[in-house]
Amino acid sequence: MRRFPHLTHSMTIVTSVVLCCALVACSALGRPQAPPLEPVPVTDLNIVAGTWEGIMVQSPPTRSDDWIILRIQGDGTYQFEMVRTIGVFKGSGRFFLEDGRLEAKSETGWVKAQLHRHVGMDDRVLKVEGSASHGVTYHAQLTPKRLS
Repeated sequence: MRRFPHLTHSMTIVTSVVLCCALVACSALGRPQAPPLEPVPVTDLNIVAGTWEGIMVQSPPTRSDDWIILRIQGDGTYQFEMVRTIGVFKGSGRFFLEDGRLEAKSETGWVKAQLHRHVGMDDRVLKVEGSASHGVTYHAQLTPKRLS
């Protein structure tokens, strides 16, 4: 009986590639996709009062993004902490309602935040964008801090 070692090797490679593709496809199918986000108009600052957290991304990009904790009071005052590899950057200000979203301006920049929720769900996401006077822009999708 004659053997074809080069065919056996080729079949092993083809089988491995097909198996890897199948595993990737199955893992992608098993992961549920979040429904799209829809804006929720903010009519009262108490709707967004509380502690929000998430990753703040800056542009132009840096080597790492910052973790931000944003605390909003019912009167619109806020405090934030950005945890960075070089330390913690803190600040505060006051949000005002403008067309159903939060806005704040100062001599050092501006920030806007829009409340969202996933369609058909009762969760909340606060999309934040801002710009510093030196030209760096920021954006984040914050979620309410979970109680430990």
